[in-house]
Amino acid sequence: RAGPYLLIGYSLGGIIMLEVARRLLASGENVGLLVLVDSYPYRTQLKFAQRVRLYSRLSMRKITNLLGIRYSSRVNRPVARDRNLGESLAKSRELEKEGAYSALKSYEPSFYDGPIKFVRAEVVTNFPADARAVWAHLVEKLDVETMKGNHIEMIGTNFALLAPILSRYIAESDAAC
Repeated sequence: RAGPYLLIGYSLGGIIMLEVARRLLASGENVGLLVLVDSYPYRTQLKFAQRVRLYSRLSMRKITNLLGIRYSSRVNRPVARDRNLGESLAKSRELEKEGAYSALKSYEPSFYDGPIKFVRAEVVTNFPADARAVWAHLVEKLDVETMKGNHIEMIGTNFALLAPILSRYIAESDAAC
């Protein structure tokens, strides 16, 4: 046995770490820490009421964008200086995004029999507003902490706020292991 394992994943990476942790536990290994950073299953995995709330919020966002009202959670993307490089990077990003989306869409999370630390964005964008409601039927124990920013800002402009949270979780897991 090589554990305890400390697993942390952001967005789709959190879903991947959840499955890794589930399989480790199933094989008798020790998961010392599992942290999901703003990670949610695909929309079809949500309960009906959660999907309705999410689709309503996303629809309002689209309407405000169509009317020319800038939604506060949008992130400005830098423009590449070299046109060919920019086009190549854009194609690469699009392929990566399609692959990730396909993986998330096809994954059906199973129950995880262990505690999870969950860090959610204060500004809700494309995800459900209530992480506890989403994960309640899929995990034994979920501790939720909210941090400043939206989904992208959590690891972009606000990484300095996320780092101490993750460091605290790691330190707490060392004490427990």
